[in-house]
Amino acid sequence: MTDPKGDISFQNIVFNYPNRPDAPILNGLDLEIPSGMIYALVGHSGSGKSTLGHLLLRLYDPQSGQVCLDKTDLKMYDPIWLHGHIGVVSQVSYNDFSESLRTTINIFYILYLLIIVIYRSQFYFLALLEKI
Repeated sequence: MTDPKGDISFQNIVFNYPNRPDAPILNGLDLEIPSGMIYALVGHSGSGKSTLGHLLLRLYDPQSGQVCLDKTDLKMYDPIWLHGHIGVVSQVSYNDFSESLRTTINIFYILYLLIIVIYRSQFYFLALLEKI
């Protein structure tokens, strides 16, 4: 398989966790995330932010709707191949409200720069491998 471009779409997603069928998490969600863009999911606890990551990694499948990578349903991809092409940054709360807003913004800016450096170095490393 070729490397994915990276366009992600959630199409009319309906989902609840198997152990909580009476508690719907997502109900008709539509979301398009074009490749090359940086998105932040923000919401209250239990609003489905982590669930989107679980669906993208196919740790769960939606009750209805499709999660697509480059317009292809994720169910069509080998899970091992899929996991090899998706990076995950765990959900961590950095703001315990004991720090000032300025400090919190500085922390997130440093994390953003670190992510950019890692992202760019990954492509630099791949370019070096191709020359070998």
